[in-house]
Amino acid sequence: MTRHRDRLTIEALTSLGSQYMESRILLTAVRLGLFAVIGRSGPAAAAEVADASGTDPRACGMLLDALCALDLLEKRDGRYLVPPDRTEFLVPGGAHYVGDILGHHERLWARWSRLTEVVTSGRPVPRDEQPGFREDEGARRDFILGMANIGAAGARELVLALDPRGPLTLLDLGGGPGTYALAFAEHDPDLRAVVFDLPEVVPIAEERIAARGLAHRVSTAAGDYLVDELPGGNDLVLVSNIIHSLGDDEVKALFRRAHRALKPGGRLLLKDFYVEEDRTAPLWPAVFSVNMLVGTERGRSYSEGEVRGWLADEGFTAGARLQVAKHSTVLIFHRPQGR
Repeated sequence: MTRHRDRLTIEALTSLGSQYMESRILLTAVRLGLFAVIGRSGPAAAAEVADASGTDPRACGMLLDALCALDLLEKRDGRYLVPPDRTEFLVPGGAHYVGDILGHHERLWARWSRLTEVVTSGRPVPRDEQPGFREDEGARRDFILGMANIGAAGARELVLALDPRGPLTLLDLGGGPGTYALAFAEHDPDLRAVVFDLPEVVPIAEERIAARGLAHRVSTAAGDYLVDELPGGNDLVLVSNIIHSLGDDEVKALFRRAHRALKPGGRLLLKDFYVEEDRTAPLWPAVFSVNMLVGTERGRSYSEGEVRGWLADEGFTAGARLQVAKHSTVLIFHRPQGR
């Protein structure tokens, strides 16, 4: 595919090559809890922030100055503060807090630093050398709650676009923190949902379900969607940002399980980052595919054409296509009546 190309400059290339510096400053500030410290205390001197965060005063001050240059903090009379329009994103408890997903990205740093090795060998970073999702509670919570940080807006958009009504049952497959199940349940008081995920993930979903007062309509089920049979009899099965972590055969097997989990006439909602057929665009799915390269055995970003073909093979018929959030597309498929 021929695309318009911007004029390349030395400045553009060197800027691209050094973006890791700005990223690392932000991720380090999140890991050290600097935004949380300032958010609790109000305007604070570098020495005070360093004392509260257990860091070196000189080094902490330099990092805080850089955060000001990045327009994430302000400095007034030698004291640092989180501006009100940044607080909702950077201070825990903010309406649009993203610290969990940034914490997850900080944990991915070591994995990405080995990209040269991965491309040379064709193998991901070994599992015992990656942040342990299943073994490390901190890594697990960063990832699962990070999905909640970034999923809320997309969940609202999807629910409003579909506007499900009536006594429906939703299976949120690999549902993590239950963001989508909760959004569907809050939209329609007659809808019931099940969040299906690994045993170590389910307690996080249950915390969030209880906090929203929806335990009477949103339940959980523990299992491995690649091994265990799924809860059946569903009107809707949501598979959100799952298939990119799987290989081709695993994706096909998951589609077969989803078909069995749906009632005849039910709908499969398949949300992911899809690449174009030549795999060179859009930018985010193409880059995210490399994230799967360094972290999984067979995962990658898929094209819509690939998944449409595999779903047709499993007896699904294609329906609508919805764009949600910035990078995601939801493809809707139907299990025909009688099949």
